[in-house]
Amino acid sequence: MNENFYQNTQNEPGGPNEPDKFNQPPQPKRLTASEGLALVSVMFGVFSLIFMFFGGSFFFGAMGVIAALLSRRRLMATSAKIGLILSSIGLALSVAFMTFATWVLLSTGTWQKIQTDLDQIDYTSANAASDVMTIVQDDVYAMMEDMMAQLSGGAS
Repeated sequence: MNENFYQNTQNEPGGPNEPDKFNQPPQPKRLTASEGLALVSVMFGVFSLIFMFFGGSFFFGAMGVIAALLSRRRLMATSAKIGLILSSIGLALSVAFMTFATWVLLSTGTWQKIQTDLDQIDYTSANAASDVMTIVQDDVYAMMEDMMAQLSGGAS
């Protein structure tokens, strides 16, 4: 009778042949496509703020906005909203920085000086690329020194 009882309990739920559901390691949660895009938009938003002065802010900001907009279904997730905000801030600051830099170059006459200096370069020589970089660098540094002199002279 004991053998019969043992045979019947082997195939019952919780019996020795059934895998133990409570001692299994937890399975990692898989992200849906919209959750993944929301996370990507947050990362691009952070990158757009980090690379603001290195020229990558415009690219990362635009990609973050696109990823945040693509991630929404009916309602936008919180992480997508954060990514959209960070990317928009990075994009706006990038546009503002580029506008300011262009205004400074055009209003100080540095752009015209760079153009006249570049017209004097012999582009057939082997050192043309380094000559261009040297001229642009020297002219921009001269502009910055003039601006600093004006700021320090005006504050006295």
